[in-house]
Amino acid sequence: MQAGLIFLAGTTGQVLVHSTITPIVKSTLSLLTSLRTVDGTPTLQDVIVTLDIPATLQTIESTCMALKCDEEPLKTAAGHVVNAVQHIHQLLTRIADITASHRAGYVSRWRTLVIDDEISQLRSLMNILSQRFKLMCDIHSVTS
Repeated sequence: MQAGLIFLAGTTGQVLVHSTITPIVKSTLSLLTSLRTVDGTPTLQDVIVTLDIPATLQTIESTCMALKCDEEPLKTAAGHVVNAVQHIHQLLTRIADITASHRAGYVSRWRTLVIDDEISQLRSLMNILSQRFKLMCDIHSVTS
């Protein structure tokens, strides 16, 4: 009975990470594509290119899919990586909303878009994501 529950919990944890990371990464990549086509925000373009966000997210997604996340230390670490990707997605959604409302408004004709705080937060969140991903890979190398 207990072995069945442990197997079920482990399988559920692995499915949870796999079913969570793929949709959020695909959604974030489409959001990044739409943000790249927005004109008038060269600093955002520079950050997306400098941090290489699309390739980083795709690499993290592929690695999370390849690792076996059914054991507890790795399952927790993968959950934190997914959480960081979700925070990045929320921030990019907020940037897209700010950009869209700015372009739709009357003031966009004479006022420039300022998203410096959001760009700073994006840099910070990408740093956190890379640290969490590195920790997950270190945990995998120790446990295997």
